[in-house]
Amino acid sequence: MKFIIIMVLAKDTVVPYHPHSFSPKGRFAVLNNRHSYFLLVDNGTIGRYGADIILRKRLETYIAQKQKIGGGTRSVPVVCVVLEGGTCTVRAVLDYVTKQVLPVWFFF
Repeated sequence: MKFIIIMVLAKDTVVPYHPHSFSPKGRFAVLNNRHSYFLLVDNGTIGRYGADIILRKRLETYIAQKQKIGGGTRSVPVVCVVLEGGTCTVRAVLDYVTKQVLPVWFFF
């Protein structure tokens, strides 16, 4: 049996997840069952496209720069995978490629 662990970073929030309750024809997506850990980021804004990007970028920066591996000086690497998107995705990619540390590129 495979367990899916979801971390929710919110105050007084319960987020139930039942993978079999989603219809394949519905508008909700099911989490990929090939992964065991998920970090879902949402700032609670409704009806504003791309509103979660600022929160996501801050969380990525915190994880990458503040949490050092084993108390040393190496930081946690962040990988950006883009499959599709709009103007907010282009802005996010621009942020990644203009950082001091250049990202690794993969072409498929």
